[in-house]
Amino acid sequence: MKRVYKYKLAFVDLSTLELPKGAEILTINEQNRSVQGNIDPYFMVWALVDPAVVKTEKRQFRIAGTGHTIFESNLHFINTVFLDDVNQVYHIFEVK
Repeated sequence: MKRVYKYKLAFVDLSTLELPKGAEILTINEQNRSVQGNIDPYFMVWALVDPAVVKTEKRQFRIAGTGHTIFESNLHFINTVFLDDVNQVYHIFEVK
């Protein structure tokens, strides 16, 4: 039996999360930023996990704005996020 859980991802170029081992990343996006009046953007990671799994693993995510230099070559694209209220676009990858 699996469940979808969400995790808050720090808004930095390279961010690390401790997730249950084998978690399947479904998407990363913003959630309720403008509704909550939060000025600083942050993203949520939605992942399919087995709640019975107690072991964790560190997973890294790269956030790059349009036009920003990306140095890593071992990236898996997850999503593009549009922050319409500040007219910014970010591309999110998992570092493999």
